[in-house]
Amino acid sequence: MSTEKNPEVKKRRSTSIPFIIIVVILGLVGYFRGEQIMTYTMYLQEKWSHDRKVAEDQRYDKAMGPPSEGDYGWVAPDAPEEKGD
Repeated sequence: MSTEKNPEVKKRRSTSIPFIIIVVILGLVGYFRGEQIMTYTMYLQEKWSHDRKVAEDQRYDKAMGPPSEGDYGWVAPDAPEEKGD
């Protein structure tokens, strides 16, 4: 057996310093401005969803073409009769 010791190996950090700095910065931004950021994010999500549905409806309407005369697919309900006093 050799009495020679293994050269000391420098221990690596499990987490890098730049990663820790980024996480701390994101945490501070989220703490102080999180509500505004999430509100705006949810607004954008709803806006994009609505715009997608409108575009889908427009494509459907264009594909269907104009209705033939008298073919509207629905009938308006009769107006309720008013009782005169």
